[in-house]
Amino acid sequence: MAPLLPRADRSVMVASVDGVTLLLVWIVVALRCYTRVRIVKAFGLDDYFMVSFTIFIALGSAGLRFGVGQQSHTLDFGDMELALGFWWGCYLSYGTTMTFAKLSIAWFLARVAVCPAQKRVLYAVMAVVAATGVAFFFVAALQCRPVSFFWDKSIESGQCMNNDVAITLGFLFGNLSIVTDLILTLGPMWVFSRLNMNTRTKGIMMVFMATGLVATFAAGLRLAHLKSLNGTDFLYDTTGIAVWSTVEQALAIMAGSLATVQPLVSRLLGAASRNAALVDMSGPASSGSPARRRDPPPSNGEIFMGGEALGTDGMDSELELAEYHR
Repeated sequence: MAPLLPRADRSVMVASVDGVTLLLVWIVVALRCYTRVRIVKAFGLDDYFMVSFTIFIALGSAGLRFGVGQQSHTLDFGDMELALGFWWGCYLSYGTTMTFAKLSIAWFLARVAVCPAQKRVLYAVMAVVAATGVAFFFVAALQCRPVSFFWDKSIESGQCMNNDVAITLGFLFGNLSIVTDLILTLGPMWVFSRLNMNTRTKGIMMVFMATGLVATFAAGLRLAHLKSLNGTDFLYDTTGIAVWSTVEQALAIMAGSLATVQPLVSRLLGAASRNAALVDMSGPASSGSPARRRDPPPSNGEIFMGGEALGTDGMDSELELAEYHR
């Protein structure tokens, strides 16, 4: 793979990616939290999972301060140690964030699934994701003995896992991650097809979940950079891994969060439809014909007759959908 930048300092590029992705994630997660707290009124454990990306960005920003993305000959020994320590922390945070994001998406889908077979598949995916995440965490954390030898090469008795083994394990975990990404991206089409939702709502949900396909593409690009672990200038050569790890996490979190803001989107679209109807009613009547009273359009699935709501056959949140089908 061609180098990302021919300059001696790639930290500016990494900082730019970190800043943009963090801003986008904060916006989407804020919408998720508003929807869950104010509309659905059911803030769960999976919602807390989505804030883990902030930890990754905090560690990454600290690493940039001390030398991530820069060539080793431009750094003093102390800064290099600190940069390597933060890189190690980011590696662990990456695995944790991706695991939490996927568990959150799978849990959301299992909550609204109506078919027992769908739930079984999703629970199996959650088990694989959790097992893979735990394995990745411990392999990454304990790849050197003692652990501090990863950043402190002055320890005489220290040793680390062979880079070729680390790359092989990275490809294994990465490919498993891509498979689970595809399942969690394509799975909603199967789940939503069985729900009692109107076509527009299903379409919105599927578009939101399709963001995961872009995250899968980012995961593939990250795999292409894994061979840089064999580079001679670690902090500089592994910039590609840092960039695509950041992008992959951000897209995964946005995909999982956008799916939960459907009640907010439905409410906004419903309000826009009602406003349009009111404007239409307030317009002048056609010449020679009296103005006819028109009822406002149904909101959230309500069926109106003679201005009185008779009932609802639509749902306003994924929690209500799950309860409706039980």
